[in-house]
Amino acid sequence: MLGDESFVERLQPGLQDKHGLKEIPRRQRFAARPKLSKLFSTATLSDKGRRNLAVQRAHLDHGYSLSEIGTVVGLHYSTISRIVNRDDAQNKI
Repeated sequence: MLGDESFVERLQPGLQDKHGLKEIPRRQRFAARPKLSKLFSTATLSDKGRRNLAVQRAHLDHGYSLSEIGTVVGLHYSTISRIVNRDDAQNKI
């Protein structure tokens, strides 16, 4: 999307239900998602439990790739995958 952040914020309500539509390119489906820097504050990164929850949210709720998350958190994408899968399994119990 072209436009400043206020433009994206105005469009955000209309994009909420479009995350699952495969006909719309991924970049456009997740245009209104928060930036990784907002999801991973210094306080979040300093607490392992909070970090793991933020990793799960970033991947499952906001559609960030494992590699993108790993770069911000400072972990390999395979470690991020284990965090997502472990936390996902624990939340289903």
